[in-house]
Amino acid sequence: KKLEHIPLSEKLDQIQNKKVFCNIRNPWDWYVSRYFHSLYSFNPRKIPTVRNALKTIGYDIELYRNYSTHEINEFFMKKEIFTDYLEFIYNDNFSLLEQKEFCLPNVGALTFEYFRLCSTVDISRNTKIKDVFENHDKLIGVDMVFKMEELPHNVFNYIRNINPKYDNVKFSNIRTEHKLSSHRNNNYREYYNDKTRKLIQEKETFIIKKFDYKFD
Repeated sequence: KKLEHIPLSEKLDQIQNKKVFCNIRNPWDWYVSRYFHSLYSFNPRKIPTVRNALKTIGYDIELYRNYSTHEINEFFMKKEIFTDYLEFIYNDNFSLLEQKEFCLPNVGALTFEYFRLCSTVDISRNTKIKDVFENHDKLIGVDMVFKMEELPHNVFNYIRNINPKYDNVKFSNIRTEHKLSSHRNNNYREYYNDKTRKLIQEKETFIIKKFDYKFD
């Protein structure tokens, strides 16, 4: 069955008396991964947003071509192209003003998706950024947020903590190495310059502070 990102607010009747958790990811790494996979995704009925963006900027990209991972790494996974893309999608003054409306591109895409998917209510477009951030604990309906960089150990530790019967259980076949981006040639740090690093830090300030992420 295909997994879908369905907002929690649409599934409340299905999670009664159940533990609910979600994953979060280093924002700088998330943007590079999102960029790569949006280029890799191919659906003749729906052009990936990144392809449209690069075409609009002026890059020679075929909107309906099924690019291989090698071709994506060779043609598009370059710092200067990724820089142009980020500056294109956040083409305002990069300032995350608390009184702006909680919507894209006023807030970062990862922060927006976190609240959209994990809130128990649908956040209206005219809600202010400041109000969303201040009411985080009331809005978010998950019991636990796991960092992807610490999977799967953090999940199993959580299971042991909430259910004593698993205290002495040894979970087998846990991979000790963790590769978030096995298809990319380079680490996420290689795609940023000082300006874009600070841009993401500004746009994703809530996630970065809330989950103690660093550009390292």
